[in-house]
Amino acid sequence: MRAWWTVLVVIVAAGAAVEAFKLKTKGWEYSGSVYRCNETVTEYFQVYQFENLFSKRNAPVAHAVGFWDYQSFITAAAPLRSPRLLLQVEYLEQKKKKKKKKKKKKKKKKQPSAHDIFCRKLEAHNE
Repeated sequence: MRAWWTVLVVIVAAGAAVEAFKLKTKGWEYSGSVYRCNETVTEYFQVYQFENLFSKRNAPVAHAVGFWDYQSFITAAAPLRSPRLLLQVEYLEQKKKKKKKKKKKKKKKKQPSAHDIFCRKLEAHNE
């Protein structure tokens, strides 16, 4: 359980580092972004950081000893993305498009009440 918590923390930390930047593809990395430029996750979360965070991953008591290495970790973390962290630009554009669609919809005219009709007739009659 502790290992999964650590993995989740690392994924969130890597995503937070990329939050303001747009991603590009490097084959096995996340390539779902329309905006492919700037740095990739592997350029922010490097091998030495992985080794420091998971220094005890091959301890005898660890779950799946020898399973995790840097490349497989990045590959496994790539599909776990959040609009807020990794796709902020696309997420904001989608919100803008939705707002524009709502504004474009014509507002239905409200049916006048009997009072409004009566007052209009009085105004027209008094003029």
